[in-house]
Formats: sequence, C-alpha cells, structure tokens
Amino acid sequence: FLGKETNAVFTGTATHAAMQHLPLGHAMDREAVGVYLSGLRENGRISQEQELAVDREAVAWFTSEDLYRRMSSAGGRGRELPFSYPISAPALYQISADETVLLQGVIDACFLENDGWTIVDYKTDRIRPGESAQAAANRHALQLSLYSLALEAITGVPVKKQLVVLLSYRAVVAVLPVKAPECS
Repeated sequence: FLGKETNAVFTGTATHAAMQHLPLGHAMDREAVGVYLSGLRENGRISQEQELAVDREAVAWFTSEDLYRRMSSAGGRGRELPFSYPISAPALYQISADETVLLQGVIDACFLENDGWTIVDYKTDRIRPGESAQAAANRHALQLSLYSLALEAITGVPVKKQLVVLLSYRAVVAVLPVKAPECS
C-alpha cells in the first residue's frame, strides 16, 4: 500500500518539475518530450528516476491542447509560483475565532488573458472508477478558489478562470469558484 502511494507522489513531483520547465510555443510528440526530459536531467533539474517516471504521452498531449497555446501566447504568466497570504481563520474553517492564518501554496501555472488571470493546476492522480472528469476536477475546486483569492489580493488583478489539467485523464476542466466554509 505505502509503496504504491509513494510511487504516485514521486511521479506527481517528477511531472510537476517537467511541466514547470516545459518550453512554450510548439507542440511536442512523445519522442520530443523524451529529448526535453533528457535535457532536464543533464542540466540537473530532475534525476534519472524522475525522468523515467514522467508520463511522456501526457506531456505530449498537453502541448497539443488549446490551453498550452493560450499559455504560450499570453503576455504575463507564472509557473510554480509560490505565495504566502494571510487570511482569517473563520474564512477557512468553521470556527469562531479572531485569528489569522498564513495560507501558503504553489500555483502550478497562471497567465493573463482578457484582463484577468487564468489559474492552471496539474493533477497526475488517477480518476476513481466511474468518476467523470468534471467530478474529479471539482475535488480540487476549493484549492483553486483559495489560490485565486491569494493571487487576486497579491496582484490586484481578478482571476477569470480556474482550470484543472487531469493529465492521466487527458482532460482540461474548468471549475467554478467555491466559497470557503463560513463561520456558523
């Protein structure tokens, strides 16, 4: 059990490293992705084990998607963007407290388009049996909503879209903003 979970975490970490440095602008096939990953390994950005763990087909698929083209042509963008944002505890938890917590995270990718941000979150987890892509993406809606809150506060620019890229499912899915639980 633990070995399978550890392997999935390792694969996810390796894939995120590959997506972080993915060159923008042109689609790649499986072979080109392999060359790209070898370059990352040779430059010390990923290990040989990580190179082998990345799903080359998924990366190649992503580079053929409209989202990739939009990211490539965007004027402003960020990848693996770390943030820290203070937020009131009642906005996150169903508690009554006069406390502030520090929300920290890393936005996989974001880009400016039509006067607003689009946030992109890559997911390598497997879809549950019988689960639709939308249902799988919706499990991450609160995370993206919190990231949106932080990005808007930090940049002063609204977030217009929240997208989950389900790499194992080969789907790009929009999720609606979710409000954090309110204090009762």
